Amino acid sequence: MFTKFWDSVVQKSIEAVVAAVLVAITAALGAGVVALQYAHIPWFWRRFAMAGVATLTYYAFIRFAPRWAVPRIQGNQPNVRIWAEFDNDLLFLGIRNNGPADEFVASVTLIGGIMLPWPVFPVHLRWRRHGTEKREIFKGATQHLEVLRVTLQPEQADERDRQFGPIHLLSLGHETEVQPQWLYASRLAHPLEFNITLRAVKQELEKAISLDAHLAIAGREVSRTAAIVAE
Repeated sequence: MFTKFWDSVVQKSIEAVVAAVLVAITAALGAGVVALQYAHIPWFWRRFAMAGVATLTYYAFIRFAPRWAVPRIQGNQPNVRIWAEFDNDLLFLGIRNNGPADEFVASVTLIGGIMLPWPVFPVHLRWRRHGTEKREIFKGATQHLEVLRVTLQPEQADERDRQFGPIHLLSLGHETEVQPQWLYASRLAHPLEFNITLRAVKQELEKAISLDAHLAIAGREVSRTAAIVAE
């Protein structure tokens, strides 16, 4: 009990420090933008500096946000093996329980590499062929979480016109469309970076998962891959 309490205190302290740093960076960037408006320097240098500030803000708060915005979970974690895989247009997570039987709940807490508007986080993921957010997994058994549906537009006569269609984040009862940051005309996307929390209800344990999904089309070749990058 004391260990869980101490882990919670440490995690909240980390969150408070990160929040304070973000406030300081935001204030400094805002002051810099205001100062640039009144600085006695050529207009093109002002525009160049403001573009640099905007680029820094984008990479700090949007592009790389999922990798530092959610702290790693401290202390004991559920004894599970996790992997990611595409099955045609469906991205799923395989969860093998190597510990005692328990009920598991999973939720997406943040996604990097998508455009606004963002989904309302957390988004509870759904289990394959199961009607509730909780899924009991016995020791040695495996169940699957459905994460993302990546569709393709109908094939065109010209292979250069082939593109990805709507992309949906999957949760119990509904699907939420998300828009990747496309590098090239719905054919090559920034990696989609998921922060996912898996919770073992009875043991009161949690595990943080970082998942990357990559989408690309080259001619008629479609590439949809995913991998766990951190646990």
